[in-house]
Amino acid sequence: MLPYLWTKWILICTIAVVLAIYKVRALQLELNASTFPASVEIYEGTFGGGGKYRLFQSVHPPIDIVTYRGRILGRNSDTDTLVNNTIIQEYKCNGRTIISVSRLRYGVSYKVYTTCYEIIGHFAKRITRRVKNNFVTSPISLPMDPNADKFHPFINSFPCGDGIKSNKWSIIRSTHKRQGRHKLSYLRDPDETFHISPLINIDGDSQDPNFPPSSISSQSTKIYFPGEPKYIQIWNSHSQISRTYILHIPQIEDGTFKPGNIVSRGYKFSVPSSGDVQYRPIRLTVNISNPETTARDIVVMANLKRGCWLYTQYSILPLRDQKYIYVNVVNFERKCDIYHVTPDAFVTHVEVFNHTANGAQYVVVNVKKRENDLLKNIKKVYKLVSESYEDKYVDVSSGWDKLYVDMLYTIYTVDNTCQSVMNSDFVTGTSSE
Repeated sequence: MLPYLWTKWILICTIAVVLAIYKVRALQLELNASTFPASVEIYEGTFGGGGKYRLFQSVHPPIDIVTYRGRILGRNSDTDTLVNNTIIQEYKCNGRTIISVSRLRYGVSYKVYTTCYEIIGHFAKRITRRVKNNFVTSPISLPMDPNADKFHPFINSFPCGDGIKSNKWSIIRSTHKRQGRHKLSYLRDPDETFHISPLINIDGDSQDPNFPPSSISSQSTKIYFPGEPKYIQIWNSHSQISRTYILHIPQIEDGTFKPGNIVSRGYKFSVPSSGDVQYRPIRLTVNISNPETTARDIVVMANLKRGCWLYTQYSILPLRDQKYIYVNVVNFERKCDIYHVTPDAFVTHVEVFNHTANGAQYVVVNVKKRENDLLKNIKKVYKLVSESYEDKYVDVSSGWDKLYVDMLYTIYTVDNTCQSVMNSDFVTGTSSE
């Protein structure tokens, strides 16, 4: 009997010491502060309607007390078991702020206790999870740099083991099953959707601090990214169905950049035999002033630095029959309408060429048009022209198309070409045909 009591006493003392150490090392986090302790990791994201998302966590030391203007949020009682981790998620949109505080306890079983609050004035009002989910109704995009040392906790990383620096990343799944592979699966709200987007610094030839980083934007839940990539593999999930696509990064060959569609899969395009104008219920807007997308059917490869040009491509994924897709191309920033698809055609990808020295911009809309029983490839070339303080895109496809296509699709990447290109009226757009 005595050995049993002695063992029990040692166990109680050990737990007391651990709890005492935990209390000394634990961290208090004030969410209204302008700066945070160095140990606090902050991960950012976005969601629909201009929403901003942030996640806070600290492992060493762990966060014990979370406050907003001095009020304690989601505090566990002294009788609770030891908290292994505390994660705070913040959602801001249209002047509203909602915060969720999740306390994770690991042991024989995982437990997560989450409380939600809405910031109203100087106070934090406790709300239900349903109110939070009604506020965040669109997917949350998490940017990721494959060269970073740490990633958002909801992004799981593992090496592929092919002998080079290669990795796969995936969004951890939400589960309440004990056999969940990831502890934070218990934290994932099943009503929330996360994507890895954008994936930045994807191109080794575009590492220039004077220009925006190269990136891939899509609704990807899983990504395979080789260390020295010529391609990127993405997985897009929708309605429990996951599809994979290979994205080919346009390469430089013999000092020349010759771009093409980054998606190699074929497209399906059915046309009614009657020839009537068909109804296209799915509307896709390609906004060339935004290098990111929230549309399931679009993937954007942005800011490849090639010679004097920054190259961006908006590719339409072959998710479905293109007869259902209506595409229009715009520049919201300049308030310009550029292109609308015609009933006998569909858009495969849109390319944007921005000259880094003089600001000239060209937009190429790549179209497949049905002629008899064949699909003909057509490039619609538009040049940005400013006249009388008004911006517009001029269609230069008639007559001048070969000259523009030859210029844009044979870009020399040697450094000494920028000056000669910059001095050409043909490129700068000082005249409109």
